[in-house]
Amino acid sequence: MASLKYTGPDVTERAGWLYKAGQNLGFRTKRFIKLQGSTLSNHYDESSPPTWQIDIFHSDLDISEKYKMFTLVTPDKSKTLTFYAETEEDFQEWSVAFKRATATCIEDFYEIGDVIGVGAYGKVFQGTDRICKEKRAIKVLKKNFNDQRNMNYLRREVRILLA
Repeated sequence: MASLKYTGPDVTERAGWLYKAGQNLGFRTKRFIKLQGSTLSNHYDESSPPTWQIDIFHSDLDISEKYKMFTLVTPDKSKTLTFYAETEEDFQEWSVAFKRATATCIEDFYEIGDVIGVGAYGKVFQGTDRICKEKRAIKVLKKNFNDQRNMNYLRREVRILLA
């Protein structure tokens, strides 16, 4: 199915202390980490400005329950970040937040249900938000917009959906 960037009412926000593995020797340093949507930032404490920030959307995410560890690899493979949670509760909360922030397909956000409508250019499915459990209509459009008339229709359809 389609890829998207989730902009629903429950955009990921999480902040707290995690241990970050060092780049050279792998020593763990306690850092205050903030996740806003898909933007991850590193801070020395709750009130300090970020020392770095990165968009983790489309990043590969590996989660190890055994070590309460999260490894993120950026899409261009230029950066690998490894974090460790101190408690099981933190591990579970950060797991949900990282999964939500790195998700790349609609099924990561919604349970797709039955078809509730069919048109010339696509189908409408019933969907349920995986976190807040709200019902949504999910419109899936065909990708074969290869002529100007169909492209104009698609643009009009997007304007209607965004209104």
